[in-house]
Amino acid sequence: MARRIPLAVLLSILVLSALSKADVLKLVIDDTIQAATEERIERALNQAAAEKDDAVLIELSTPGGVMTAMREIMGKIMASPVPVIIYVAPSGTRAACWGTSAAAAPCRSARPRTRAT
Repeated sequence: MARRIPLAVLLSILVLSALSKADVLKLVIDDTIQAATEERIERALNQAAAEKDDAVLIELSTPGGVMTAMREIMGKIMASPVPVIIYVAPSGTRAACWGTSAAAAPCRSARPRTRAT
C-alpha cells in the first residue's frame, strides 16, 4: 500500500507534465553587443508577442559591447509584454558587462547555475 501512493503521485505528475506545454522563442547571442544585436532582440520580442509565446529565452555568451545598444536592449526587455529569460550558456562561457546587467535587471531573481558534483 505504501508503494502505491508514491507511484500514483509519480504517474499524476507524468500525465500533467505531458499535458502542459509552453511556447518559448529561443534566441542565441554569442557575439559582442552592438546595434545589430539590438535589432535581433527587438525582432524576437515582437515575434514572440505577435505569436503569443509564453516566454523568450536568450542564450547569452558575450564579452560585452556598445553601452548605448545595451541600454536600448534593456529598455526593450523591460517593456516587453512577454517574459524574458536570460541564460548564460554553454558551460564555461561568460556574459561580461551587458550580460550581467541584462541578466539581473528585469529579473525578480538572478542566480548562477550551480555545478553538479
